[in-house]
Order: sequence, then C-alpha cells, then structure tokens
Amino acid sequence: MALPAPRTLSYVRDEVFTRCNINTGGDRGARALKLVDSCIRRAVQELAVKASWLRLSVTEDVPLTSGAGTYDFPDSIDPGRTTEIYVRHATSLKLHELRADPSMTRRNALINSDSRPQYYWFENEVLNVTPTPDVAYYNTLVFRGFLRVSDLVNDTDLIALDGEAVIQRAEIHLRPRIGLRVSQDMKETHLAYLRDVRGTQTENSGSMPGGDTSIRCMPEQDGSFYGPSQVQWDEGWQPPGYWGN
Repeated sequence: MALPAPRTLSYVRDEVFTRCNINTGGDRGARALKLVDSCIRRAVQELAVKASWLRLSVTEDVPLTSGAGTYDFPDSIDPGRTTEIYVRHATSLKLHELRADPSMTRRNALINSDSRPQYYWFENEVLNVTPTPDVAYYNTLVFRGFLRVSDLVNDTDLIALDGEAVIQRAEIHLRPRIGLRVSQDMKETHLAYLRDVRGTQTENSGSMPGGDTSIRCMPEQDGSFYGPSQVQWDEGWQPPGYWGN
C-alpha cells in the first residue's frame, strides 16, 4: 500500500456527501454545504485530541539566503510537532541536523560566522539559525514534522489527519442532522478503524516505505514521535499460547 497523501477539504466533503447520499448539485446539497464543513471541522478537532496517532507527517523545504539568520516557519507544519530541522549541502545534498536552543555564549561566538547553520531557536514566532548560511555551500533548510491542523476554509486546505478517519467521523456527526440514522455498526466500524491505524505504527528503525510499517501517522503520546516500540521475539523465549505452544 502506497504512502497516503493528505486529503483536501473538497475531497473529504465530497466523500461525506456521497456516503450520506446527498446530491451536491441540488438545492439540498447547497443548503447542507456549511453543515457538512462544520461536521468535518468538528471531526478533525476531536480526532486531533482523541487520536493523535492519526496526524500525518510532512517534509518541507525552506530556501536559505546568504547572511540571513531569520526565517518564517513553514505554514504546513505544526511547530509543536516538529521532529527535526536539517540544513542541506548545495552540491552533495547531504543533510546536517540543527540542534535547538543554543546558549547565549554560543550565539555570540557564532554571530559573525558565515558557514553551515548549526543551531536554531524560536523568537517572536520567527525561526532563527546560527551561524548564518553561505548558500554557495548550504542553501536549504529541511523541516520534518506533522501537519498543522488548519481552519479548513478553502477547498484546497489539507486535512492534517488520516482522511478516512475524518470522513467516517464527520458522517457520524452529519447523519442525525439531516434525518438519517447512525447505526451501532457504523460507530463500531469507526472505532475499529482507529484501532487498526494505531496498530500499523512502528518506530522509525523498523519502517518500510509503502508497507504495513510505514511512517504514516502521528503516534500515541508515549514519548516517541514514531509510535510505540514493537516487541521482538527470539527463539530463546516465546510467550505461552503462541506459535503452537
């Protein structure tokens, strides 16, 4: 299975309309538009709090400017869910990780340098790096983290969480408001899907691109950005009741 791309608001909205059997081109569809979007926003906010492992990961590049030490933070990334910041070499394309929050002594020592950025810190909602870069050698900052939960106003706004989970929950919220029933099976299916997504997570060292252990979503809050560690069995010990014992 390929890595899923974040879904847009328009995609999720169309899916909710379809599953509730609402014609988007009719008067009923036009009247329901604001209500559908409201249910989608509610679903996103609830899942962001209740199921943080659904948050989708993202990588963003920010071009560097020679001698400049301040940069805007990428709009798509949640600052509180940023995992790493790197600087990329212009020719070799090697990534060098920046360290956070240098001491004032270190900032002062590097202030007149014009080399590879080594440290970063946030001040007045601006990202600061030091030393300032020479773009002939280092020309790009690379951010890795998780998508920011947006206000979801424009059709092209990205859903920061697993799209299918948001669609299911938004449908559950919408159906009673348009006179449709929410069955117990729908609720159980939704909760089972959340559990299944949670179960496919793995730590970074065991990830496989496109496979069942791909890094796709935000993990549980267990201190690891890449999810709970998986227990590895060896031939010396097997839990009772498993492997035919």
